[in-house]
Amino acid sequence: SSSASRLVNPVAQIRGGEATTDPVVNVIAADDGWLQCSGNTLACGRNLPAEGRCCLIGGKLAAKLFGGDEALGRSVSDGKGRWRIVGVLATRGLSLGGNADNSLISNDVTTL
Repeated sequence: SSSASRLVNPVAQIRGGEATTDPVVNVIAADDGWLQCSGNTLACGRNLPAEGRCCLIGGKLAAKLFGGDEALGRSVSDGKGRWRIVGVLATRGLSLGGNADNSLISNDVTTL
């Protein structure tokens, strides 16, 4: 299996619900192969679709922005773009591939 992805912004500030993060969120542009190739799994929702402005967000990011509320279907923004959340990644902490817990993975591959 293969995938294309690129770190678009390593210090993004994300807004969703009534909350805003510190500027420490990784924004990654990726295709639908990213989930399988990254070694991450979904806590809920589905993988990135090929079209539409959608994203996966890390479990830590979901908790920060929405608390105990359901994140699926909600919108998030970095001030430049806006995405609809289609999946929340299972929390796994730091790993060799980085920390997806505090990341937003966008299907906007035009930036790849």
